[in-house]
Amino acid sequence: MSEQITFLRLPRVMDRTGFSRPTIYSLMLKRLFPRPIPILARHVAWLESTIDAYCKLKAERASDDDIREFVRSLEPEAKPRKRERVRASA
Repeated sequence: MSEQITFLRLPRVMDRTGFSRPTIYSLMLKRLFPRPIPILARHVAWLESTIDAYCKLKAERASDDDIREFVRSLEPEAKPRKRERVRASA
């Protein structure tokens, strides 16, 4: 049986965490809160499972370093940049 995926928009994330909008975005800048994922061109959301895991860490009084590691584990790996071609001087 496949696991159901549920997206949470910001108001529901605020309800779940008890954090205000500015607090969530401030924590994201410090890499202490998961970033949302794009679901449409101008819409983002968080996976319910991600917010549940974050809340569990907070309830367990995880350190900031542990939370940063959790947030980092959610981020996609950076794609290697293509090398620019160097033009030969004439």
